[in-house]
Amino acid sequence: MGVNNSMHNQSENEFGKMPQFIDPMHLYAHFEDIDFSRYGSPAEDPEEDVLVEDEVDTGSGEVAHLLVYNDDHNTFDWVIECFMEILQHTSQQAEQLALLIHLKGKATVKTAPRNILQPKKDALIDRGLSAVIEGEKT
Repeated sequence: MGVNNSMHNQSENEFGKMPQFIDPMHLYAHFEDIDFSRYGSPAEDPEEDVLVEDEVDTGSGEVAHLLVYNDDHNTFDWVIECFMEILQHTSQQAEQLALLIHLKGKATVKTAPRNILQPKKDALIDRGLSAVIEGEKT
C-alpha cells in the first residue's frame, strides 16, 4: 500500500493537527515496545495472520478465507475504509489488517462460507484491492 502524498493535508480536531493518512514510519515510532520481528517477512513466514472472527457456517459446510494482498497504489486510508464498509470491521480491526498486509504482503481479512465471501471479494476488487478466496472445496 503506497502513501499518496497529495493526501498529506492535516486537519484540526480535539487532539490538534492529525494526518489524513497513516504513515507506516510514524506508526513504528508509536509501537517501539512491540517486537515486529516475530511477524517476519512474507518470504520467511508464508502463513498469514488472521485478525477476524469466524462466521458460523449455516449450510454449505464450506468455510473459506478471504485474503487481501499488498499493492503499491492503494493508500492505507482507502484500504481501511474498504474494510470498514464492505467487511463491517471496526476501525481498529481495519487499521491492524492494513498494517499486517503492508508488513507481510497479505492477510486473511474474513473467514466465512464461500457463498458469503464471494460478494465481499467482488466488492473489494471493484474498489481496486487485490483479493482472493482460498479454502477447501467439499
